[in-house]
Parts: sequence; structure tokens; C-alpha cells
Amino acid sequence: MYRLGRILNTWTILFLAIFALTGYKNEISNAQSLPTGQQIQKNQKHREKGVYRYATSNAFNLGESKMDSMIKMQENAFIIPTLEAMADIYNEFDIIGLQELSTGQAKGGKKVKRVSTGAQATSIIVDVLNRKGDTWGMLTSDPTVGPGKESYAVIFRKSKFIELHAPHSGLIKELQDDIDREPYHAVLKEKSTGKLLHIYLFHLRPKTKKPGLEVEAVGRNPGAFEKENVIISGDFNLPHQKLNNVFEGILGLRHWVNKKTSLKEKEINGNYMAFEYDNIFTGNGINVQQTGILDFVPIVGNLDEARKISDHLIPWIEFRIK
Repeated sequence: MYRLGRILNTWTILFLAIFALTGYKNEISNAQSLPTGQQIQKNQKHREKGVYRYATSNAFNLGESKMDSMIKMQENAFIIPTLEAMADIYNEFDIIGLQELSTGQAKGGKKVKRVSTGAQATSIIVDVLNRKGDTWGMLTSDPTVGPGKESYAVIFRKSKFIELHAPHSGLIKELQDDIDREPYHAVLKEKSTGKLLHIYLFHLRPKTKKPGLEVEAVGRNPGAFEKENVIISGDFNLPHQKLNNVFEGILGLRHWVNKKTSLKEKEINGNYMAFEYDNIFTGNGINVQQTGILDFVPIVGNLDEARKISDHLIPWIEFRIK
């Protein structure tokens, strides 16, 4: 492991103060890490300048339960804190869009602003990432206003991007009456050029509650989205065939995932994949060079243990901003 960087952003300092006051454990194992790089062709050091990796991840109720969770690796080779395992996975990328952050309130002290357990858990992940040789930042959304309340987050390498807070980043209010968990718009600035990157995170309602109605609402509000340098990603609870009329036909985007990404609760005859729910869409100004899905189940070696990380695999793209 690399030493913790000396420079921490304001959010990280705030959350570390909360850890000290609340007694939440932040014990990080330095002995082992997940061997995730073998699933992605090019590592960080050998990519061209200006080429980035973006991943989308349903963080599966990221909050207090994950802070106390440990993962037993295959054949009990070693045990790793779940948040550290997530950081090992996310370290393969430059930007990660997270859905399903818990909005439960962390127990802050009198002198510390109270934050959600989802934001607190995300800050622990960022803290672990900071120990791996680069400095990371985060943007987190307010809680969504409809049923199934949650928050979103974007974490990113600060060596490559600068975050733009409100009013640039925020939940899309135009859609809060029609989408239970209205999408989040996060804005990053490419450090080397000053170009803006617009990231939109979605988590549509479950399949049994007709997420197609929410897709239709997106189609009625194309003005809620930027036209250039756009990445839209998330857990749509629908395959791309039922999204394309709106996201490709109306918004002018292109999808990059055509495979099942959600995990079954139990493996059946070696099959643990369930549905094609997660996707990444890109628009004008985004030049996609390669794509993939990071399957962490064989890395962990046990489906039940892997599901502590997420019940969805992690689609990713490698891209350049034109």
C-alpha cells in the first residue's frame, strides 16, 4: 500500500472528524487486495494521456451495514473489509458513478454537520483510495424526494478532474415529480483542458413498478440534459432495447452494454447472472475506445460473499473527451 496523501479535500476532513466522534470503525487491512486488474486490458500507467475509464456501480445500499461488513475470500485465503474491497475495484477506474447510497443519518457530534451513512461510507472508500498513490474526490447528491429514497455519488481522481459543486451539480428537479429517484447531474472539469464532463446517474424504479413510465418522462424532458460531453449511466431495471427509443432516439445517445449485469441470489448450474439492468450511454463529444464489465464474483470466489460488494456487476468504458 502507498502512504496516505497529505492533501485531503474538505469533505474527507469533515467525514474523518465524524468517524472520530461517532466511533465507527475504519480499520483498513494492509495485507491483501483484490487482483482486479487482470480483467481489464490496459492499466493506469500505460494509457494515453487524456484517456479515462468510467464505471457505473449500484453500490447495493451503501451505508452503515457495509462499514461493519467483511468479505471472506475464496478458500478463506484472507478476509478483507467490504469497503476496502470496493476501493480495490474502483481503483481500476478514473471516475465511478454510484447509485443506492443510504440516506440514513450518521450519528455526528454537536460540532460536526450530520451526514448520511451513504456519504460516510463513500468517504471511507475515498480515504482508502487516497492510500493507493493518488488523490480522490467525491460529489454526493441530496436525498431523492420520491418513494425509495436514496442518494447518488461520483468519485474521481483529482489528478485528472476538478469537481463543480452546486449550482452546477445537483438532482434534476424537472424530473422529481415523474421519477421516484430523480437522476443526479454531476459536473467535472477535465484538469488538462478545462472541458466539462456532464455525468447523469439513474436508478429507475423496480421492474414490477413499471420503470418504462419513468423512461417516458425522460423523453418528455430532453431539455433537462446537456447536449455535449454527456455520460448517462446507472441501474435502469430494464434492458437497453426498452431504453433506446428515448435515450438514443430522443436524447441522441449510444448504449454500450448488451449483457446481463445483475446477480442472482443463488448460483444455478454455474450461472449467477440475472438481468440486463445496468448500462452506460454516451453522446456527442465522448469518444469511446473500449468497453467491458468487471465481474468480481470469480475474484472473490463465492457468490454470497461477492454480493456484499454489490448485487450488480460493474460496466465500464474507456473514453476521451473530444
